[in-house]
Amino acid sequence: GHAIRTYSIGFKGEEDELTEAAQVARALNSKHSEVVMKPEDLRSLPDIVHRIDEPFPDPIIIAMDMLSARAAVDVKVILTGEGADEIFGGYVHHPHMQLFDGISKVLPKWLTGMAGASVNLIPVALLDAMVDYQVKPGKPARDSLAKIIVNLPDKARRYLTYVGLFSEDLREVLVSSNYHPAQGEATLDHVSRTLSVCEQDGIHSFLDQIMTMEYETWLTDNILFKQDKVLMGHSLEGRVPFCDHRLVELAAKLPLERKLKRGRNKIALRDMAANILPSLPQIGKKKAFMIPMNGAWGGVLREMAGDYLLSTQFRQSGIFCPKTIDNLLSGFPSSTLLEGKQILALMMFAMWQDRVLSSSA
Repeated sequence: GHAIRTYSIGFKGEEDELTEAAQVARALNSKHSEVVMKPEDLRSLPDIVHRIDEPFPDPIIIAMDMLSARAAVDVKVILTGEGADEIFGGYVHHPHMQLFDGISKVLPKWLTGMAGASVNLIPVALLDAMVDYQVKPGKPARDSLAKIIVNLPDKARRYLTYVGLFSEDLREVLVSSNYHPAQGEATLDHVSRTLSVCEQDGIHSFLDQIMTMEYETWLTDNILFKQDKVLMGHSLEGRVPFCDHRLVELAAKLPLERKLKRGRNKIALRDMAANILPSLPQIGKKKAFMIPMNGAWGGVLREMAGDYLLSTQFRQSGIFCPKTIDNLLSGFPSSTLLEGKQILALMMFAMWQDRVLSSSA
């Protein structure tokens, strides 16, 4: 009986979708609210990390926290779109995984080593130009691509090489010998077993296997975890229509080409939305939501990274190798996409560790 409320967050002047969100809101005649995030808002990260109560490597929780605080002024329950990417193939790695799986079926196993080595001859600038992302992947992405080609015969290693934040080689020099866990092999074994179970259950498409696994792991332990923690911090309940079991079961029965085909993702969902939502031709492709690392944003992040990763307490904990941390910090914040994410993940671990040690003192 009244206009729905909609909320969006962005950075004003940086890469965001505030303009597009406002256009959609006007077309839907919703009561729309914008939240504009500023560089100084990054300093709220330690408090949010403390509330989450365990190490969590994604600074997007700052934006989620600010948006939740704004929505909580008006409502007690909100709807979110979490889960759509998992059941309709919406992540950036899904078409790439499909491509690599196709290559693995035609490239002889004995050629993968040679093909992987040849990847290192590709200019980094060429690979960067092929990726539609605000921050360019750079050399670390080329290194990962080479390892993915080498690991083509092993589906689990191929997948983890792509989605992993820290490569096996980097973990070897990053985590001190006293703390070297078998976590890498445990994760590999889990992914291998899950893919095998999917095969036994009649899920033969590699992409469908991945999506099944991500729905059970990534969605629950990351996406829904952070939403629940952040929203509950503002006494706000988030509901996820895309996780309704009837919709999940329906999506699981759809043929793969109704989810992803020729680089177009979430096909069934897009086709359905085209029949409901107004046509807005001026709105372009969806953008990834990322915390900026340039200008004033980079200055604040650099200062915070120094405060936590160069602190005596963090260094004396003996978990991470200081030399490797220093090497990663040397190019921050003008790092590549992967290196920037690695620094932010370590910084958030240090914030969590600082609160834990302070509480137990």
